[in-house]
Amino acid sequence: MNKEQLVFEKWKSHWENTSDPGPPIDSPEWYDDYVAELKSFLIGAQTIVDTGCGNGEVLTRLTTQFEKIIGIDYSPAMILSAKELIASKHIKNIDFYATNLCNIRQIIKHPVDIIYNSQVVQFLDSETLLSFFKEAKTCLKPGGQLVLLNILNKDEQDRYSIGFHKNKIGGLAYLIRILRYKAWALRQSFGKDPLLDKYSIGYWYTHDEIKTLAKQTGFNVRIENSKLTGFGYRFHAVLSQ
Repeated sequence: MNKEQLVFEKWKSHWENTSDPGPPIDSPEWYDDYVAELKSFLIGAQTIVDTGCGNGEVLTRLTTQFEKIIGIDYSPAMILSAKELIASKHIKNIDFYATNLCNIRQIIKHPVDIIYNSQVVQFLDSETLLSFFKEAKTCLKPGGQLVLLNILNKDEQDRYSIGFHKNKIGGLAYLIRILRYKAWALRQSFGKDPLLDKYSIGYWYTHDEIKTLAKQTGFNVRIENSKLTGFGYRFHAVLSQ
């Protein structure tokens, strides 16, 4: 089994059987800030697609602002939870689909204003990311945007590894993080894929790497830093035609 098959099988088994959208939210206030930052990138749109919607909780906070919302996720369990959630809230303008984000043309029948995701790029190697850019471009209206939120910033990887972006660092936990990072860096030098490493949180990209991939598909790119507390090691990329 080659590297790509190993990565695919690892994450296929994980995402297909979880209804957990990710790490716990720090606080209700942090979650409000998260949603507010997301909304700031969706201004003026009528139709949006979330290509990593999880259990749909975030989309229920957007429903009154948009004419049509499509939520896509790789996990059937999370999509089931999302459908149950909107049914309980009697929401009619959101549709959910369990599929790979590189197959969204099969779902999106009419061009949309914005396609976006948050904390998803870290699960995509550069080849898959390029395929996603190409796929997304065919689904956008003229002037539409592809918005990638909270990408892992490779230039912040060292500082992340020692807990620099946390409120507190030091002590034994600090030392353990350093040792884990050094072990991770050694494995990478031997070509181990980040998504096969239990201590890794995924693929890290520089601004220039995202710009290069985007320009290969004819997108212009605007980079912004995440403003969320504790997310200083992440950045956003807005790709426009």
